[in-house]
Amino acid sequence: MKSPRFPRIVSPSGTPEETEQPPKPTTFEILTKLILPALGLVALIIAQLQQQRTLLWALLAFVLLSLATAFLPSKIRHYVRERRDERSARRLFPEFRKFVRRFGEFVDYGRSDCLHEIAFRELCQNRSDVFDRLRIVPVHLFNGFWWYLRARNERETQNLLDSIQEFNHLVISYCTYCTQPIFDRFPEDLRPLLMPQVRASLESFRERFVGFLDDYSEYLKNLDDSFSTPRIRSYYFPRPKPL
Repeated sequence: MKSPRFPRIVSPSGTPEETEQPPKPTTFEILTKLILPALGLVALIIAQLQQQRTLLWALLAFVLLSLATAFLPSKIRHYVRERRDERSARRLFPEFRKFVRRFGEFVDYGRSDCLHEIAFRELCQNRSDVFDRLRIVPVHLFNGFWWYLRARNERETQNLLDSIQEFNHLVISYCTYCTQPIFDRFPEDLRPLLMPQVRASLESFRERFVGFLDDYSEYLKNLDDSFSTPRIRSYYFPRPKPL
């Protein structure tokens, strides 16, 4: 089984970016690093011309060592950081799977405490014309995306950052097109339908969903803190407000 890798990060605009690389040295920095090897090379040529073999080998070793110490440390540090980040991802990937599974309870239309079921059965009394006025996206679309994402993550170890970006998009879309139309933009002319039992069912759902968002946001923050450089762009998800 392959370990999670970090080939790319998705920017806020959705454009793939290469994984953070060590900053490129300026021309001045390169020239500064080449001063000692260059001086050693000049001395090496002089030693060769004077047939001083012992000094020749010593200067050759000095030139090679100068070049190595000038350019290798940044590459080594970057390699060490990448390996450390991979270990963090490998350690925290199983917990990510749990959050993906947990989200399934909100998009499972076979559950009576699913938001869409509460809205259709309790709030709208099984009336499709009233339900359509809520303007929420059908749950089976989210269930389909969630099912394939969960199946792929259960089957093999995917790139953790790519999986997080995909899952975050699913969660934010669910917030925007399902929870906000009811909890943030509930139609005023339908408020008489919010009977005490309906409000209780919706509030119970809201508390469960906010709890999920809080736990998942905390997980993302802890995951990002475990990396040597920030890799996760945002931990924020819009919370539904009480009715």
